[in-house]
Amino acid sequence: MRRSDNESVFPCADCGAETAAALERGFAIDTETVICFDCAMQRGGHWDEERALWSREPDILGLVPLLDPAHR
Repeated sequence: MRRSDNESVFPCADCGAETAAALERGFAIDTETVICFDCAMQRGGHWDEERALWSREPDILGLVPLLDPAHR
């Protein structure tokens, strides 16, 4: 997959793979935190291909300590 110079690419917060959420159907947790498609699916997410959106968001607890209620 070819990436443009201005495309935001971040490591998957789960596995570390380079992820461009907009192009690869990754799941954006916030503006700089994403998980790749495979990790999102493994975490229970469901991608609706017809509507091109996540119809069920993946479980992100434990990935980003500030978002995890146990770390507040």
